[in-house]
Amino acid sequence: MKVKFIHLSGLASLVLFLPAAGETIYSGLIDTPIPTDFDGVTLTIGSGSFNPFFGGVGFANNVDFQPGRLVATNIGTLQNFAVGATIDANLVLGNNFGGSQDHVGTTFTAGTEGYIGFKNGSNYGWMRVIFTNNTGGALIKDWAYDNGVDAAINVGWVAMSAAVANAQTLTFSPGGSEAFTYGSAIADNGLDITSVSKTGAGTTTLNGSYSYTGTTTVSDGRLNVNGSTIAASTFTVAAAKTLGGDGTINGNVTLNGVLRPGQGGSTDRTLNLGGTLTANTGSSMVFTIAAENNHDQLIVGSVDLANTDLSIGSFTDSTVTELVAGDGLNFLTNGSSFYKLINGTTTNMFANATGLSAGELTYFGLSGPQFRYSEGGQTFWVAQPIGGSTYLVAIPEPSIGLLGSLSLLGLALRRRR
Repeated sequence: MKVKFIHLSGLASLVLFLPAAGETIYSGLIDTPIPTDFDGVTLTIGSGSFNPFFGGVGFANNVDFQPGRLVATNIGTLQNFAVGATIDANLVLGNNFGGSQDHVGTTFTAGTEGYIGFKNGSNYGWMRVIFTNNTGGALIKDWAYDNGVDAAINVGWVAMSAAVANAQTLTFSPGGSEAFTYGSAIADNGLDITSVSKTGAGTTTLNGSYSYTGTTTVSDGRLNVNGSTIAASTFTVAAAKTLGGDGTINGNVTLNGVLRPGQGGSTDRTLNLGGTLTANTGSSMVFTIAAENNHDQLIVGSVDLANTDLSIGSFTDSTVTELVAGDGLNFLTNGSSFYKLINGTTTNMFANATGLSAGELTYFGLSGPQFRYSEGGQTFWVAQPIGGSTYLVAIPEPSIGLLGSLSLLGLALRRRR
């Protein structure tokens, strides 16, 4: 059978560490599918010297790519390596290369992530893959390898080796139309600090549990944290760039750009910040609201809102109940439509919120200062009980409230007469 090849070097050519002796190299591969209708696929990263070969019905050995197998033959069943396992000279490999291809076998579960350990010349690495079935088709999520001579690498980890003298940065740089999900671990080895840099206009999502201690910088596009980071790892978001997600960031966050808690779906819409959030001038927080119990939320110890703007990405609550005359603060406990956007101690008010007028305060039964915000044809009372969280409550357009207050004033004048 004639072997067909498809070269995906355009997608997979991004090497995100500058090579250095004894360094772990992360591929930057963007969730690349391997279709079932190709007899063979080659992928190229970096200079093109690293060429894994993929068979349409499984994985074959070639001179550049030798995947770990249960027995040292071309047709041995591929091993699903456990996270943290060591890939080194003891890796069971097939022959240098051959035309025989092996079905995936029972070591992998279709639709479930697994790890292949491989040797490429004197370099050892791992690849995170999802097989669609046992006869072909796969999704390559990411890979990494160590470029030291006969060095070792831990499965599922990206960590700088002891041979690297200086702190290193792991960079994610998807293009504007690309979205990349990274589930493997990023960890220090006790000697070097591994920092993370998000560049490129696309979106990167971190799904794992990360123990690196360096700074994470979002200088372009969007970074979602759906997993967790430790308190020693701090985040900085550049102006007009976005940090989001539904995980837990335990370190401090300096916000110059956009904070978007949640993923905009019907579940998993809460972002937890365990450290200090510093929202600087020009920053903003964006929330989407579908219903009282279905909206984005930020959980934070405390935050000063004076320098940041509020934005409602979308408001689609079709059953909203607006605040009516005299309800006042009781609405936050007895009302049917209020949205707790920030759970924590919030001080000062969003920079783009405006004060309710004296007439509106009288009409709604509130005492000032209180604030309002309008977007998408809906006006909200931005409620902030002293020392408490920040809520949104839908209110009528200002003219309605003023008309109500004028009616009350007219009634009072008639009673005096």
